[in-house]
Amino acid sequence: MYFGESGDAFTPLCRFLDRWSAMTREDLRDLGCGLRMVGCALTQRVIRRVAPGLYVDARRPVDGRIAHVCARVPEGVITLETAAGLLRLTGEWFGTVDVALPRRHHFPRTAPVGLRCARHGGAWTEADVVTVAVPGPPGIAVRCFRPLRTFGELAAAGHVDTAGEVGRALVGAGERPEALVESMIRLGVTRSRAGDVMFVLFAPEAHRKTHPEPSTRGVNQP
Repeated sequence: MYFGESGDAFTPLCRFLDRWSAMTREDLRDLGCGLRMVGCALTQRVIRRVAPGLYVDARRPVDGRIAHVCARVPEGVITLETAAGLLRLTGEWFGTVDVALPRRHHFPRTAPVGLRCARHGGAWTEADVVTVAVPGPPGIAVRCFRPLRTFGELAAAGHVDTAGEVGRALVGAGERPEALVESMIRLGVTRSRAGDVMFVLFAPEAHRKTHPEPSTRGVNQP
């Protein structure tokens, strides 16, 4: 197959990526892309492989881990710092992407590096979840815990400083402090530990910087 200098052979592929940013092997097959064309698209850096049978747009910055959750773990829920960042409750965050899975669901063995199944405080319902379109690449949306649940998850996992940052954002948006405490208690945090988190949330900044991390002994581990 001949590929002209204009790259016309990649036009259907590029049009798909302009809408969705990520594609599966099945999508490539539907577009008429055989193994040779896929190899050429990889060589020409039109697409890049992030997991077996999953590719993202190589022409723009796309987090392959988020694309993997969107395509391969649709039942998963983004949690902890990743959720706080996607919900814009904290600044940009580039660490490990944490995903909570419902009971009896298994995390894919082919997941990209930097993507992990997070320990979480208990079961959830769809009322605890919201779908978030990832800023930047079109067509990629994931399920995240809602802001209040994200706060409780962070506190239950011992991420006290980030929980305080998220809590301050929620209170600033009109959330009741009592609701923050309830969200922690619901996930197994003791009232003593919840008090420590609320101190980090409301204490003056000078005190927050010197306040030691509370013990994790007050958390009921799942």
